[in-house]
Amino acid sequence: MKKGIVEVDEKEKGLRRILNFGHTIGHAVEAESAYGISHGMAVSMGMAAAASVSEKLYDLPHTDRQRLERLLALFDLPSQIPAQLDIEKVLSRLKVDKKREGDKINFVLLKKIGMPFMNGGVSLETLKDTIAELQK
Repeated sequence: MKKGIVEVDEKEKGLRRILNFGHTIGHAVEAESAYGISHGMAVSMGMAAAASVSEKLYDLPHTDRQRLERLLALFDLPSQIPAQLDIEKVLSRLKVDKKREGDKINFVLLKKIGMPFMNGGVSLETLKDTIAELQK
């Protein structure tokens, strides 16, 4: 599937962006951990965060969010963000994300499992609340 998407959108101008699901917060977590958290683990945390934002802002069914989290757990992937990471520092890293427009960060979110979309931006306040909820 990924190969087909990349072939259709080699320059990442449209459809290919959906392959970044989980990467926005994932990259910030990975960098803030000084790369002590692997890319894959950080993206897993980012996927859980994106599902949470999707549920809050775009009515992703709660059962879909739970299903995604169960699937991550099935493969021993984390859905919680380590409590020792400073939320403000993670947010600072998001503020320099290439997908940022003003005070909003563009995200790949979910309408339902299997239906990703690029949204018009998530506020830093929503992201701060989401990260705080996911910290353990």
